[in-house]
Amino acid sequence: TAGGGGGGGGTPVTTKVDDSAGVYGTGWTSVSETPLYGGTSHQCKVTTCQVTYTFTGTGVSWIGQKDANYGQASVYLDNVLVATANAYNASNVYQQTLYSVSNLTAGSHTLKIVPTGTHTTGTDNWIEVDAFTFTS
Repeated sequence: TAGGGGGGGGTPVTTKVDDSAGVYGTGWTSVSETPLYGGTSHQCKVTTCQVTYTFTGTGVSWIGQKDANYGQASVYLDNVLVATANAYNASNVYQQTLYSVSNLTAGSHTLKIVPTGTHTTGTDNWIEVDAFTFTS
């Protein structure tokens, strides 16, 4: 019989990363709102903030809020700038995928998010880290 074949990877796992994990730099504000994944998130709008998330797998997504007062963030994968994420949306929406990558070489990888302190269309520069989903 035909098998399932390889290469598909594991099941995506969504994780909350709180302050006790030691991944948030200074300047992040903790927020509690019901629509957030697990009811909490972290927000910041200045370039001195950063969050570093290390995972073992083949893919990762950054989940966060979009709103009219949200801005941009630099996204680094394994210390290489790979994207500028834009969290602007005309209305408030929760649990949005702000950056995603798949088909990485299996192993340990690090995703770093740094607010740029800028925005495109919006009115402010907020960035939110709600959760991360990784594929093992």
